[in-house]
Amino acid sequence: SKFHETNLDDSRFVETQFEDCDFTGASMTEAQLIRTNFNRSKITIEQILQALLIFDTLLPNGSFIQNKTFLRNGDAKQGFNV
Repeated sequence: SKFHETNLDDSRFVETQFEDCDFTGASMTEAQLIRTNFNRSKITIEQILQALLIFDTLLPNGSFIQNKTFLRNGDAKQGFNV
């Protein structure tokens, strides 16, 4: 699948299979990535790190991000309890 230049900001992906997808130029600002699979996808770590929450997410290189929550403007209520 191709997500070229797609705005995925504020989206929530739970147990989503994005294997072999192309995210060239896509934006994921403040997205939630929960058990998401990006194996062999064309996406940069910079794009993935735009997400507000990353939990058990498989990266294109086969490694995992176990749990990463970012606070925006000091709002501790943001994020998602898994």
